[in-house]
Amino acid sequence: MRVGYPRALLYYHCFPFWKGFLEHFGHQVCVSGQTTKKLLESGIEKTVGEACLPVKIFFGHALALKDSVDAVFLPRLVSLEQKTYICPKFMGLPSMIRASLPELPPLIEVEVDARKDGLRGSNGLWRAACDAAVQLGDGSARQTKAAFHAGQSMQKEYEQMLLAGLDPNQAIASLDCRDSWDNRERDRQRSSGRRNGGKAEGRGTGESGLSSNMPKPNILLLGHPYNVHDGGFNLGLKTRLSGMHFRVTTMESVPARNALYEADKLSKAIFWSLGRRMVGTAMHLFAAEQVAGVMHLAAFGCGPDSMIGEVVEREARRLSIPFISLVLDEHTGEAGFLTRVEAFGEMLTRRGRL
Repeated sequence: MRVGYPRALLYYHCFPFWKGFLEHFGHQVCVSGQTTKKLLESGIEKTVGEACLPVKIFFGHALALKDSVDAVFLPRLVSLEQKTYICPKFMGLPSMIRASLPELPPLIEVEVDARKDGLRGSNGLWRAACDAAVQLGDGSARQTKAAFHAGQSMQKEYEQMLLAGLDPNQAIASLDCRDSWDNRERDRQRSSGRRNGGKAEGRGTGESGLSSNMPKPNILLLGHPYNVHDGGFNLGLKTRLSGMHFRVTTMESVPARNALYEADKLSKAIFWSLGRRMVGTAMHLFAAEQVAGVMHLAAFGCGPDSMIGEVVEREARRLSIPFISLVLDEHTGEAGFLTRVEAFGEMLTRRGRL
């Protein structure tokens, strides 16, 4: 079966697990293409006006799969960790898609809720995997367990590549290769200098994924993965920053355990899964003095983003670390956006930090 997976929202966070799970059963996983202006316009046309831009982009990606797959995989995300929640729009996304895009092939809808999962440490994925296997008509409980472990293995491999400095898009592309991670990493280290002139985005060493002996200023590009890594959403921001001779660090560059350790030091717990990780990442890098400046990239109308940005900005201000908030929607003009980015970069260069 050809199973479609939209390249949007938490695609950059948990797609490798579902890719490994589905491919273990022999399904072909088909991912929609990169975000384009035409794709965005198709999503806006089908979405209610109150939805944020990332959701509108998701609609466009789902619609792009309409004629090329037998089913569309669409998790209903409630909670990714114990005692945390995800945005309500994620919880209602399958219902919104069903109501607005009746022309889509059948939806494979599963609920990911860490609070209800009976398998410790699976963060809701075990129960969702069992539901997916039933809907797809695949195998026995034993086969489902084997597919679940295949998904976990691919997710772990993906996260190792991110910590080693690969961009998520590069890491996901690498998962299609069947040689071992060790061989791929050795090949990448030998060839990265030739491909990128030694300027690979997010490349680093050590626990935080950063190198202490690189002269370029380091910018923490903070935001949800679907904002930071979708060049169609953020007007190619990461590429532009690299072209301005900055190192770009993202949330994925810091091990989750380090980020969550720092987030737990806050006087009040953050109950949004990714928001907690973002704040912890910033605090970890602030403590290590590995950040010249912070760019917080958010979607207009996102409540969690507005709170997370405020928490990080206050701490950055206390430490005299430059901070800028970049809020985007479908009406954001490229010229004005780039002017702010370039002005911030020029200010960091003049300060000569890191």
